[in-house]
Amino acid sequence: MEFRKSDIYDNLVSGASFSEYEADKIYQTLSTFISDLSLVRDSEKSTERILSILEKLPDREMRIVQHWLIKSIQEDNTFVYAYNDLAQTINHQIKISVAPYLLNTTSRDQLCKLLKEEKLEAKFDFENVKNHLHTLLDTNSRIKYLIEIKTEYTQSDFESKTSTQFDRQCELEIIKLKELADIDAKQIQTNEKPQLSNYSNGQLVLIFYYFFKHNGLELRVDINISPIAKFIHLITGKELSVIQNSDFYKKLQKAPNIKVDKELINDLEVVKALFMRVQLDEIVKMIDNEIDVSRQERKTRKK
Repeated sequence: MEFRKSDIYDNLVSGASFSEYEADKIYQTLSTFISDLSLVRDSEKSTERILSILEKLPDREMRIVQHWLIKSIQEDNTFVYAYNDLAQTINHQIKISVAPYLLNTTSRDQLCKLLKEEKLEAKFDFENVKNHLHTLLDTNSRIKYLIEIKTEYTQSDFESKTSTQFDRQCELEIIKLKELADIDAKQIQTNEKPQLSNYSNGQLVLIFYYFFKHNGLELRVDINISPIAKFIHLITGKELSVIQNSDFYKKLQKAPNIKVDKELINDLEVVKALFMRVQLDEIVKMIDNEIDVSRQERKTRKK
């Protein structure tokens, strides 16, 4: 169900002597009616209630809107209630022996079937599926969604109108996602398990900093950094004498320390790879944002 804005403008401005402002107003009115009617196509009473608003328009504007409205919906049987209401009104207005608009004979059962098919067509439209995939945060969620909707499709009696069947499109997308995930995993994998001794003090501090921040605990605000520093000493085996002299403690006081730490971006990239490995995607996003901020800070300082 579509109508071209240019056709309406040509008819109203050239043929019906409306100003461009009036033509635009009528077009917006049409758009509103079609949008509202689309939402209540299964209800005859709701359709009648919406169309009754037409009577509040000036007579000339009302007839123009009726004309374009019925032209816009006459080929779509899901608008049977709106079409028949308009057809009866216009036929009565014209009062000629041969009615210009024949009534639509689509039954209630046929209407329900058409609306169900339309809903399924939108649901199993792979472009809509891909748009929804972009809203999911991680690969596992995307694959799970594709498996679920593919299963729902195969269990339904809906027939895809595309050259490639919907379930096959889902399978191909699942294969692609798995292959991309394997590539990402290989990029961050090492031959040996990560050891704490492999990481600098700054990197260890950033690991703790972002993990706590992700869980709603801001260091120095929500949690005391002294026990955190002591715990890092414990798990790394590095000697601790006075907490105030601890390098971990000093770095925790300033983390993420974007204005001083020259190696921050490199450290962030290392830490980011660790969180990617265990699929803590929200932390990865936080670190990506910090990297962008750090690079911007460096550019500003160089000017």
